Amino acid sequence: MESTPDARGVSQLARGLGWFSIGLGLAELAAPRAVSRLIGIEPSGRASGTLRALGARELASGLGILARPRDSRPLWSRVVGDAIDLGLLGWAFGAKRTSTQRLVAASVAMLGMTALDVLTSRKLQAAVAKPQLAQARATIRRSPSEVYAEWRQFERLPRFMQHLESVTDLGGGKSHWVVKLPTGNTVEWDAEIVADLPGERIAWRTLEGSDLTIRGTISFETAPGDRGTEVHIKMEVDAPGGAIGDAIAKRFAEADTKGDLRRFKQVLETGEVVKSDASIHATPHPARPSAKKELP
Repeated sequence: MESTPDARGVSQLARGLGWFSIGLGLAELAAPRAVSRLIGIEPSGRASGTLRALGARELASGLGILARPRDSRPLWSRVVGDAIDLGLLGWAFGAKRTSTQRLVAASVAMLGMTALDVLTSRKLQAAVAKPQLAQARATIRRSPSEVYAEWRQFERLPRFMQHLESVTDLGGGKSHWVVKLPTGNTVEWDAEIVADLPGERIAWRTLEGSDLTIRGTISFETAPGDRGTEVHIKMEVDAPGGAIGDAIAKRFAEADTKGDLRRFKQVLETGEVVKSDASIHATPHPARPSAKKELP
């Protein structure tokens, strides 16, 4: 799964925090007395034992972040650790033989690090979304070559794809797509064909640098009993997080994909998309004819 530009940037910041955790953890494990003096606490056996325990935690957090830089959970574990550290620093203010000046400086630095950890965790959680998977299948009473030929004309796909506004053929197996979101805005991307077997299969993906990643395949197989063609669609959509990502994911939900394939079947078998009274109203309504007819 490819990363969006935002996800890549936040992941790099997460890696930096991971390396910081490892460095701090090693320092607390190897030289707890020096770290204790640095933050204003008089070295003692108890203080050294506590710092070694904190060092082991920091080391584990750092390794977890580096192992999964696109997963926000290791970062949130740092936030929990920050809260523990702040609590221990607050307790140290009441202890004997401490340097108040150094404790204040350590607390301010710890507050700044906590804010950075929280901000990075939230950004990573928003920037990295799980792929939206969509699958659909239908049997169409046409030959595989006919079904393939109709689908392969990408510029005609908006006829039956409900939320697709346009597809422009750029040549060389590349195309430009425009989809309308529930917000009324549109999202656009360029795609390329990665496999094209006439009458059998088409596979495509978005080009590098797009705001979202889409990988899809559609296959055409002869239905048992010579009943036409079995069409199978499978798509994986990796959209950015937040409201825009949610809107994009809804456009590619499995229910929408099944609806598009059902309308594609209608176009091939009847020559048009059949609309019922229910399909032309956006909200619940009393059953009635879609248009009034005058009696003779």
